[in-house]
Amino acid sequence: MQSTLQSNHTITETTKASDYKVLKQSSKFPPYSITFKRSPQVEQVTDRKLLELLLVEWKDKNNYVPDITGRFGHGKCLLIFANDETSFEELFNQQNWPTKINDCEFDLKIPRVSPSIYSLVIQQFFNSWNIEEVFEDLKTLYPTLIKLTRMYSFNNKPLNLVRADFCSLQQVKKLLDDGRITIDHMKNLVKQYHPPAKISKCMKCYSHHHSTNECTSQVQLCIRCSLDHPYNNNCQNEIKCINCGQDHYAGHSACPETQHQQQPHKNDRNHVYIENILTTFSNKIEYRLQQFEERLINQVIEVEKIVDNLKSTTCELETVIFETILPSIKAIQECSFVNTRSTSTREDLTRYKNEVTNLLTRKNNNNNNTKPNKSNTSDNRTKGVPKTIATKQTPSTLFNDSE
Repeated sequence: MQSTLQSNHTITETTKASDYKVLKQSSKFPPYSITFKRSPQVEQVTDRKLLELLLVEWKDKNNYVPDITGRFGHGKCLLIFANDETSFEELFNQQNWPTKINDCEFDLKIPRVSPSIYSLVIQQFFNSWNIEEVFEDLKTLYPTLIKLTRMYSFNNKPLNLVRADFCSLQQVKKLLDDGRITIDHMKNLVKQYHPPAKISKCMKCYSHHHSTNECTSQVQLCIRCSLDHPYNNNCQNEIKCINCGQDHYAGHSACPETQHQQQPHKNDRNHVYIENILTTFSNKIEYRLQQFEERLINQVIEVEKIVDNLKSTTCELETVIFETILPSIKAIQECSFVNTRSTSTREDLTRYKNEVTNLLTRKNNNNNNTKPNKSNTSDNRTKGVPKTIATKQTPSTLFNDSE
């Protein structure tokens, strides 16, 4: 089992200071800190061996092996770095941790700050709202919520914005896709959280072009006056920035050098922000088009049903008119023609009879042209018409006999 764990995970051994630097730069997640209680069993064990034992204990308890690396930190504490989101979330759940490592008890320290991808911004979170009360309400709906933090402007004024930190990346993605979060019965807008740009600054000479470890200055400068004098928190010299010479502290947001260093970060943040807006807008348009297409298809189907019903009703009416009503009218006209003596009436009856005969003839011709393969049906219909007419003409025969 130990060989399998070693092959699946990169375990960094504390041999060189450069290894620490590479590991720190390569991990995008803050470390979990393990402090062992004083025990001779731990003092003689390397960090690589302790990490291996942790993975064995984790496998036995959770039937899962997280993707992690680790090293010793300050004071012999063991720092655990997650290599992916799943492992970071598994480590965040304290119930997943074993009670002992190498039969030694330990104290676990959870990272105070999560990666920015686990946070979002709640808008229209008014200053009059009690943030603790809202947190408790949100915690019941979103159990993965960790903390709510009020956001402030550059002049330290509270904004109607709150940063919400979660321990589940899926929860953050779902809320961002929905675009809203439920607070009581309200739906507040949410947006992606972008952390402020971190500008590197040497804490020895306060230059933005190198880190403290790379500084070649032999003296510690004062952050207030930029001069070399004994360290004193009560420096009363004139405030002067060492980078631009203006009357503000080094690293101030109004410093031209600081703004120059922040510009690439702002451009990247604006680019990401525009991409997010375009993606959200595109998704909304696609969703609206899909809804419109579904409604249009449903309406077309309903119209087709109505048209089919009208066609069926029309066919039924035509059948009744041409097979029952018109032959009956024709028979009545013939009877009336025999019984009347008025010339004008006889002319009208003859004209009506010719019109009815033309309608019936035209109908029969249309049936023969449109349904050539159903001649038997049309023949049966034509045979049925004279039979009806003959039946209706019986009174006329009687009238002829009476004449």
